[in-house]
Amino acid sequence: MLGAGQRVEDDLRRRGETNRGTIMKLLAGNQIVIVVVDGLFSLLFIAMAAGLATTRWQGGDISATSAITIVLLSVLLLEPLHQVAAFFYIGMGGIASQKALRKWFDAAPSALMTSDSASSTPTPQRSAHVPVPEDGTIWLRNVSVGYGETEVLHGVSLDITHGGRTAIIGRSGAGKSTLLSVLSGTLPPKSGEVYVSGLDALTAAPGAIRSISASVNQRTWLFAGTVADNLAIANPNATREQMWDALRRAGVADEVEAMPKGLDSDVGEQGRLMSGGQAQRISLARAFLSGRNILLLDEPTSHVDVDSERRIIDAISQIGDSTTVVMVTHRRRLLRLAHDVQRVSAGTLLPADDVDSIEDDRTETEDWA
Repeated sequence: MLGAGQRVEDDLRRRGETNRGTIMKLLAGNQIVIVVVDGLFSLLFIAMAAGLATTRWQGGDISATSAITIVLLSVLLLEPLHQVAAFFYIGMGGIASQKALRKWFDAAPSALMTSDSASSTPTPQRSAHVPVPEDGTIWLRNVSVGYGETEVLHGVSLDITHGGRTAIIGRSGAGKSTLLSVLSGTLPPKSGEVYVSGLDALTAAPGAIRSISASVNQRTWLFAGTVADNLAIANPNATREQMWDALRRAGVADEVEAMPKGLDSDVGEQGRLMSGGQAQRISLARAFLSGRNILLLDEPTSHVDVDSERRIIDAISQIGDSTTVVMVTHRRRLLRLAHDVQRVSAGTLLPADDVDSIEDDRTETEDWA
């Protein structure tokens, strides 16, 4: 429009050339490191191995074949050096990300203060009927939620008392996980009223609602480190006995105890040394250890084996009345644990009466009665 196309194209070309020049300088520096570390050192190492092998051969200690074999095998000893070089690049990326994060965190408080001081928008009038502030209560009225211009949920109302168990069902993509994001405080509503444990989602401090609930997602995330490290994320001051108690509640204590180092066993990068069921139950134990009285479960048994599913269901069934549980699921056994079941359909939330008629998305292969 109005000739802007050519102007934008020229600007992008200029910025692209600047980026290309910066990347080439970075690559040139990296090549110097490769030549010095991976080239000269490797050549020196192989030359030393060849010299020692030749000396031994000439002294009659080894045969010519053995000497050649030693020189060739010395190349294998360079593998750790290649690993160091790979970690060098990872470290460079990590340092760059760390600088960007620090810059953002340094700027965030001042940006929030500026936004708060500059804002002159009056606080919207709230409904006269608001829930009595109580830990574990959830209260939604006429809530609408969306991403950009797309509205996923509209006119949603929900009441969950302290200690209640509510199940959310619906077709894939209907907005179940979106509703959990609203309850956890990670997604603000476009309109309506949301109170979680008496906190107003519109006026509460950033992170306040997120700090009063614990979540277990469909695909859990375990950080590189030990089982204890991953549990301590939820409660850094937890004792080892408290960790074992949380693992027992989640039905995974016996498996962790059977590991070579128990709580100090490594879970691997992204939990790859754990099975999917073990990782999910460790995530559930982490939620228990947090001590928060609102538990949000997003399909906690959808990617686990039959035995792990049984253990997870047993763990959820034993949650006391001091914890409010909201779970998205299609499993009939989980639905039967709920005090009420709500169905997300066409962007709205309605009670689901006949739980037994709901189709279970797992084929029954065992009798768990």
